[in-house]
Amino acid sequence: FMGAGNGMTGRNYGLPRFRECRFGSRFPFAYVSLRDKTNPVTCRIRAFSPFVPGNEDDSSLPFAAAEYTFENTSQAKQNCVFYFSALQFMGVEGGEDRLFVESLENGFLFRQEKTEKQGSEGAFCVVCDTPARVDSVLYDNDSWLAGLDTMTMLWNNIAKGEAAVRKNENGRSPGASLAAPFALEPGEKKSIAVRFAWYVPESDQQIEGGGAFYEPWYAGRYGDIYEAEKDFALRYAYFEEEAERFAREFEKQTLPEAALEAAEANLSILKTPTLLRQKDGRLWGWEGLCDTFGSCHGSCSHVYNYAQALCSLFPRLEQSLRDTEFEEDQDENGHQQFRTLLPIRPNSHNFHAASDGQPGGIMKLYRE
Repeated sequence: FMGAGNGMTGRNYGLPRFRECRFGSRFPFAYVSLRDKTNPVTCRIRAFSPFVPGNEDDSSLPFAAAEYTFENTSQAKQNCVFYFSALQFMGVEGGEDRLFVESLENGFLFRQEKTEKQGSEGAFCVVCDTPARVDSVLYDNDSWLAGLDTMTMLWNNIAKGEAAVRKNENGRSPGASLAAPFALEPGEKKSIAVRFAWYVPESDQQIEGGGAFYEPWYAGRYGDIYEAEKDFALRYAYFEEEAERFAREFEKQTLPEAALEAAEANLSILKTPTLLRQKDGRLWGWEGLCDTFGSCHGSCSHVYNYAQALCSLFPRLEQSLRDTEFEEDQDENGHQQFRTLLPIRPNSHNFHAASDGQPGGIMKLYRE
């Protein structure tokens, strides 16, 4: 199981770290506080993705953001540079000649053009809300092609306070970096928000063949990554305000603290690939996730019987599960297949029903 669940893999030694790191949450916000007695500037990171109960469309968008707030805790003025760097990660095997890095205004974009491989096309962009110098070359070609320690090379430039503005001529680069210089007087704070948007219009995900593949809902709303990022930029304040409104209302609840913490922690599942919303707007889910793949397909009725968040926060998505149960998953004899195909389509009926799933569907039908 490769991925973040087991910690960052690969080489990451040698990079400096804050000695003290604390994590906290107010769903849909996550917070990280960083400080080090050797550093005169502290940092607080607040990250979220759109979450608007009752509005499943605005909650299904390929957006996220992280706001970095720096505070000068010393008695002297501090000249700083905020850096955000990323390695190109959008590539697929066999698509190296169609893999590009682009410079944007105050940001950069990684783009994999479509290849013969199903689900290969995709893009991911990073844009900050303050004037920034963008380096889409990142390293000189000879160094990274030679396999040198590019992470150390990048840090050497950061340690010097360099903020280069460079554009690659052919779009080929191992990654990109943005730099935003600023100054802090004693006790002064400065916030920089970084927006992330992605666009993968097709996938290689399907259950039991059928010739069709899952396509995400947002691919029917945006034509490309540029439309998506523009929409996020225009409505960022709205998304932030709505997320904060939910967090405030949640905090007003009077349930025991342990129950609130459990509910809040499990709400995070709604913002993971556990749930997929296909292009026609209907919901479909895995039982759970491993780091790189879904486990146990099909909005399994005797698992989703116990879910309480969807019916309360996004009732139309919950109702779409009923539509599928009583249409595509049910035959003329009333037998329901308890695992839905992907993409959603008429199911086979060569397996037993789930006695803890089908009656639960009837109860939920009355509820809705």
